[in-house]
Amino acid sequence: MTVSMNDLDPHLREVAKPALAAVRSGKSVLLKGTPGSGKTMIARRLAGALKVPVPGKQSHLVQVIWKMSGLTAPALLQRPFRAPHHTCSISGLVGSGKLMRPGELSLAHMGTLFLDELPEFSRAALEAVSWSYKHKQVRFAGSDLYLVGLPADFILVGATNQCPCGWTGTSRKCECSQVAIDRYHARYSMLEFDLEVDIPPLDSKTSKR
Repeated sequence: MTVSMNDLDPHLREVAKPALAAVRSGKSVLLKGTPGSGKTMIARRLAGALKVPVPGKQSHLVQVIWKMSGLTAPALLQRPFRAPHHTCSISGLVGSGKLMRPGELSLAHMGTLFLDELPEFSRAALEAVSWSYKHKQVRFAGSDLYLVGLPADFILVGATNQCPCGWTGTSRKCECSQVAIDRYHARYSMLEFDLEVDIPPLDSKTSKR
């Protein structure tokens, strides 16, 4: 189902404007905010704001990749949106050589890869994402040890709390030290986002969940 920026609360829509401009220019975006502040809602609407349809040759590649995975490809007037969980394995992200099955990075080709709870992903997983994002492809060993390459040209959107407990900047007390906060954000330092957007809590009720 297509979601629109117009569906957002007015204050979230205003906060999301810089992120919207960034993804339309092909740039990566990091959304930072408290739990329940609207990071995922914004990410899904950023994905829906990408221009459609996908150019002919690339659209064909999308169809082929999804067919290899045994999945139904997105409609021509939709871009892929993939949001793997932070426990997703490396093969789940990059692809399986033994099964010749594309992973999440290729399934996001010409669409959006959304990484929620960014600091919870393993370092190896984030390094795989970083390499694929820079090179616009994935590579993995096939069943006969030959190198398999698949396209992975996606818009990268990440989301994270402001601190390990999530309550920095709210009425709820945060007891995270600056060292812990710095260490928390250093976990994804290999991903160089073009834009960081701070999302304030929707209201006091949100910050007390």
